[in-house]
Amino acid sequence: MAVWKNVLQILIFELLTGIVKGLDALLLLGDIDELTRNSILEFSNMVNTHLARNYAMVRKGAEDIMGGKILEYEAKTIYQNGIRFGREEGRYEVITDMLRDGMNINTVARIAKMTVEQVMAIGKKAAVL
Repeated sequence: MAVWKNVLQILIFELLTGIVKGLDALLLLGDIDELTRNSILEFSNMVNTHLARNYAMVRKGAEDIMGGKILEYEAKTIYQNGIRFGREEGRYEVITDMLRDGMNINTVARIAKMTVEQVMAIGKKAAVL
């Protein structure tokens, strides 16, 4: 039994080392970004944890290989929230510019796919109405 545990440890070590090296190469080539690389590493770690749940030494070894290289998957959520926030800010800026240029509130609301009340609130907040 101990021999099989050692074989399993070696195989997982080689697999995970290969994954990390491959992802690092793709990152250097520009084929993937840091978020994608870290997301794949996180999912690989989740799979490893599940597969090796009964083998504490195997799990510990795999975590040692990948542990320092993984961002919490929460990073993806933070990234997506940042993108969403940036888009919303840009949208508000365009609405404010349209109002500042004298465009009709109803037209701005139709273009922005918002209610007149929402557009008015944005305009008041930006002090253009």
